[in-house]
Amino acid sequence: MVINPLLISNFMKLSLRKTKTDKKDAFVIACFLNMFHSSLQESCFLSSDFQELAREREKLSFQVSTLKNDIEKLLAVTFPELLKATNVYSKGILNLLKSYPSAWMIKTLSASEVAKLIKPEGKGRRPDISPEKILPLARDSIACMSPAREFILSQKISQLR
Repeated sequence: MVINPLLISNFMKLSLRKTKTDKKDAFVIACFLNMFHSSLQESCFLSSDFQELAREREKLSFQVSTLKNDIEKLLAVTFPELLKATNVYSKGILNLLKSYPSAWMIKTLSASEVAKLIKPEGKGRRPDISPEKILPLARDSIACMSPAREFILSQKISQLR
């Protein structure tokens, strides 16, 4: 079991002993568990629980990484210039790309529409690229028109959020 060391420390302070050895510490921990085992059962994690949590975290990290790689591959076709110009994983840029997932679609927008889409919600950071820079990139883009890839990109961004 994994138990908060402060609980054991406070329990040790209840005893009058002043000596501290590994053997006596083990005895105090055993006494603590004997007294409070039933109430601790609900709040303690077994070491196997931590292993499961670590495996799940690793699996989720791998899934996020794979999703980001997929998004970058799709953007390399639908709007490659944006990849080099800004962090495409900022909330504002993801919001723009979810609604308009290609240079072909973005170039039809006005600067105010782009600004509204990339504006951070709440206390988010301002995007590091302005609508005035995004629109010329979209107009001059070498991107291919691909409705299927645009749809897939929009879906991948929805999964990332």
